Amino acid sequence: MTLGNHEFDDSIAGLTPFLKEQTVPIVVTNINHTKVPEMGGLYVKSLIKEVDGRLIGLVGYITPDTVDISNPEQLIFIEEVQALKEEVTKLHNEGIDIIIALGHSGYERDLEIARLVFTNLFKRLRGWCLLTCLRDLGISSFKQMSFSVFI
Repeated sequence: MTLGNHEFDDSIAGLTPFLKEQTVPIVVTNINHTKVPEMGGLYVKSLIKEVDGRLIGLVGYITPDTVDISNPEQLIFIEEVQALKEEVTKLHNEGIDIIIALGHSGYERDLEIARLVFTNLFKRLRGWCLLTCLRDLGISSFKQMSFSVFI
């Protein structure tokens, strides 16, 4: 799971209890909690999971606009492409050839991030599979969600 801007609506004090209760990892590649130490240990920049013998990398990102539209206090938001390129390159260099990006920067920005981050690293870009699946199921609000698989 990754975070979205509304998770910060009740400030860091409102978010940390929620994060501490999670039973799934929180993956956010583009935040820096140096000025907000209480966020330490509550999220990871990336994650590697083994599924059917294949290693899969997960990265997550949140819109840097969160600073202006919510209440993240002193949390530092790194531009998505910059943060993702660094982390995805690290995963790729470790032999990870499937990366799932969990994003919350808006549909058009998510498409731009996919193009700018992943197309130079991978031979094939197989993206937006959840969107396709939702569209095939007749769910019309698919633009509100994005889930990307890069191979």
